[in-house]
Amino acid sequence: MEQLLRIDSEITNRCNAACPLCARTGTFGAGVSEVLFKGGYKDLPLDVVDNILNSDSALHLKKWSYCGNYGDPFMHPKVYDIADKVASKDIKQIFDTNGGMRDKVFWSEMGKFKSLEINFAIDGLSDTNEIYRVKTNFNKIMENTEAFIKAGGKANWVFIVFSHNEHQVEEAKKLSKDLGFRNFEYKISTRGFNFNVDGGKPPEKPRTKEIKVHKKIQTSNEITIPKEKKFRLNEIIHKEVNCKAIYQNQFFVTPDPWILPCCYVHAEVAKRTHGVYKKDSEFFDFMINNNVKYDMTKNSFDDIVTSYRDNLDVLRSHWKSRRVTICNKICGSNRANKTIRYN
Repeated sequence: MEQLLRIDSEITNRCNAACPLCARTGTFGAGVSEVLFKGGYKDLPLDVVDNILNSDSALHLKKWSYCGNYGDPFMHPKVYDIADKVASKDIKQIFDTNGGMRDKVFWSEMGKFKSLEINFAIDGLSDTNEIYRVKTNFNKIMENTEAFIKAGGKANWVFIVFSHNEHQVEEAKKLSKDLGFRNFEYKISTRGFNFNVDGGKPPEKPRTKEIKVHKKIQTSNEITIPKEKKFRLNEIIHKEVNCKAIYQNQFFVTPDPWILPCCYVHAEVAKRTHGVYKKDSEFFDFMINNNVKYDMTKNSFDDIVTSYRDNLDVLRSHWKSRRVTICNKICGSNRANKTIRYN
């Protein structure tokens, strides 16, 4: 049996924030998408974590990341217990969070894990962070990050640049250094910028598009990318989908709890499961109904991995023909859905 090297996961679909470009935000209001409204809140059970960690498939697991589509991992009621279980196997852990929940005592305890690293998404300072990170509190985030770092925690500050906060990049960078963050990363995200490759074919001419977000949020501020920053599509090279689930021996664990190839497929499966999205029906019907999506409360992780790999030839046929829009878009071209560096 091939050994898993990495697991990406979304351990909960709960979040304290209501970021306007997040998948959580939909027609039911800020922070409540159709998927959440119809599917309800879910948290990865602790016995599923044990199922994974005690499996033969995970004997060589090196990294466990906590990212996802809908939730912040630190909203999971048992996130500390999960981190403790994974740490006991000497597996590196990487969390992504807005840092605006829980108290200083909790974050101090999290800082004691030596093989754990946290990326804090902080998009501005006291007067701007909440414009995009709606429902968070900057001062509380600063208190939490300070407690985490002082306890020995490894922290990175990730700053998404918008028009309303670009004047604060250098000030935020200095603050991150003063507080003891290991790294400060500033970038322009392409989330919300949709580029459709017509029929899987490259455009006849190179394209240049300005990334601009038109969604409005509760504060009535418009969230926009700095106007002078362009996302330039000079030449799109198309290739067979290079699926990480196959070539890098990794899977995505959802709070449902299912095992799927990645977070992108999870987003599409979740939408289709709840009747929100109906494209690529053949592929996602297969994912949902034909032994590729598994309930880890009812099956051993080893059995799931074995059966999953038995179905990879079917998945490859879809990827090779480039019929699946999301796979084609993310892993079937050099364009991908990459973050643009702001510099």
